Amino acid sequence: MVFESSKSAHIFGRPVPEDVSWTRIDRAQKRLEMIPTRFKVAMGVVSGMVATTAVHPLDVIKVRLQLFPKKVTTMRMLHRIMVCEGTRGLYAGLTAGLLRQLTYTGSRLYVYNALYDKYKKDHDMGPDFAARLRIGIIAGLVGAFMGTPSEIGLVRMIEIGRLRRSRCSPPCSVSCKYVQRPENVILQLLRIARREGVATWWRGAVPTLIRSIFVTTTQVGVYSEVRKAFTRGEHMDTGIKLHLYTAAISSLFSAFLSLPVDQVKTRYQSYQERHRRSVDILTSMLRKKGLLYLWKGFLPYYIRQVIHTVISYVVLDKLVEQYVDFQEATQPKR
Repeated sequence: MVFESSKSAHIFGRPVPEDVSWTRIDRAQKRLEMIPTRFKVAMGVVSGMVATTAVHPLDVIKVRLQLFPKKVTTMRMLHRIMVCEGTRGLYAGLTAGLLRQLTYTGSRLYVYNALYDKYKKDHDMGPDFAARLRIGIIAGLVGAFMGTPSEIGLVRMIEIGRLRRSRCSPPCSVSCKYVQRPENVILQLLRIARREGVATWWRGAVPTLIRSIFVTTTQVGVYSEVRKAFTRGEHMDTGIKLHLYTAAISSLFSAFLSLPVDQVKTRYQSYQERHRRSVDILTSMLRKKGLLYLWKGFLPYYIRQVIHTVISYVVLDKLVEQYVDFQEATQPKR
């Protein structure tokens, strides 16, 4: 479907050749490219924070499932959290999740856009699939390294409950070993630095980096290609339906590939873990629990990725639209 309007002649006051015909997705991409990097990064961080706030309960359930030694269903874990901690327990560590978006998403988007713009400047054209994949992986690695402190803060704040065992009535089927949880991620990180050293902030950095490669590969590869496939016909708009379909498919690949690494990362960053190397955790789980144990918590992990992706892109689309409309409204008429 070709999208034509009076806005197609200029974007932010910059002329566009008259013979250019854009599909909706092409025009959306072009509008995004014309936005300054600092605003694109800010929009990405804001959209990520909105999505994180919505899906954080699934993060809590996923981490609790990964750290609980016995077999327990997703619904049973949800029931346990609601009975023992109440609704507030589902948002344990939310400040750490928001900090992760600020550090991980912010640095990743900044590096991605910087490398993307450099490639266009050097080659006088946008990067092809292979180049975008390389750029995405590099940006993902930088973002993962910058976001590791918030990751360990998130794991520590989720695994530590807030109420005492005496508040559990009726008693939970899952043990309730609670100590006081810091009120925010800054206090949690300061506590870690004081007791274990600042270097502990980057405990689990290697599995975090490996997970970022899997996630980035599926985002750049699967998501973009599935999105293109759905937008080839005239029946699909670039709205929430498109985001839902593409997120459901790409997140399936992403969750399957990255969950085993995330499982190791979570255990390695746990304050209860005594292994000195993440590979020791992996071999221990394989020996004691079996291969399928690596995908424990797959359901909340997958649903979390789908919802987070959809909300992030929908909010980002709205922010881009509002920004573009504002800029075009303030441009002098030609």
